[in-house]
Amino acid sequence: MAEIKQKLGVVTPVSAPHKSGMARVAETEGEMARTEWLVEIFSPTTLGAWFKFGNGAWCPALLWNLRKCEAVHLHYPFFGGAGFVWVWSVLYGRPYAVTFHMRAKAGGWRGAIFLLQQLVMEPLILKRATVILVASIDYARSVGVKGDKVRALPFGVDLERFSPSDKLQARSEVGIAANEKVVLFVGGLDRAHAFKGIENLLRAVRGVPDCKLVVVGDGDFKERYQQLAREIGISDKVIWAGAVSDQELPAYYRSANLHCLPSVAQNEAYGLVTLEAAASGVASLVSNLPGMRELVVAGETGWLVEPTDVKALTALIAVAFEDPIRLAEMGKAARRWSTKFSLIIEQERLLAALNLLR
Repeated sequence: MAEIKQKLGVVTPVSAPHKSGMARVAETEGEMARTEWLVEIFSPTTLGAWFKFGNGAWCPALLWNLRKCEAVHLHYPFFGGAGFVWVWSVLYGRPYAVTFHMRAKAGGWRGAIFLLQQLVMEPLILKRATVILVASIDYARSVGVKGDKVRALPFGVDLERFSPSDKLQARSEVGIAANEKVVLFVGGLDRAHAFKGIENLLRAVRGVPDCKLVVVGDGDFKERYQQLAREIGISDKVIWAGAVSDQELPAYYRSANLHCLPSVAQNEAYGLVTLEAAASGVASLVSNLPGMRELVVAGETGWLVEPTDVKALTALIAVAFEDPIRLAEMGKAARRWSTKFSLIIEQERLLAALNLLR
């Protein structure tokens, strides 16, 4: 007789059609868990919310929607939602796992809310969790998340979907000239993702002759960035691709010579796009921040740059393009490196962690 699967609620502040890294991880790991659990994803998109603020949302509907779940996998931070998971666990005596994605930081009133959550609610949520999953132990330690419950679960990459192929063919698919030196940025262009450092990248590209910056992403700050490009005289050097489809995204990686993620703050805790670029056979230039720096072998699969150092960022982009043969070899090395982060390995580790909830 087949074993009856228990129900697992996956609680996340963002889900499809949202294209953030957290949304993709929540969806991917939800699919991974389906081999052993009955999975239902709960988010402001699926539940509705009394009100939303950025990637946070007040979701009391979680309390009654989680009643039939034997366990929960919470993707944190979820402002306005995580507290209800804690209440559900106390009321029903049921366990949950937490994937700690990042420590949110901001200024003004948003920063005050984040700090209040960190000081009051976060300790309760983490203390009651059965297991705390982190993509990077390096990052977790840097923000004070530690203890016996903490387990490393690096996010994986689809090595078939993101894979090397003919660069000229990829460029013809996305409308990029064959002879361009292409730097690729993939990320949100909204207020919530302002920490990704695209303003610094625009200024850096200005100082590198004969290169193009391709920006994949969209958001409410896009016009601000486009205005900056006009002000510093590089409008002709930037291709604003917008929010591309999941089907189109691999071709953009394959079309690039260099991927760049110059984040300026520890809101960036991992950078899944760096793995997607590596799997596509493209070297990366990323900020030397906890978590992010674990995805690049400096000098072999890419480069590390100190956050906010525009001069160094400019110089490293120029260095990358000085030797196209070496850059291509680093891309091949990045592909080999990316195989350590396969989805199969991620699934094995995830299921082992979720088994602690039974």
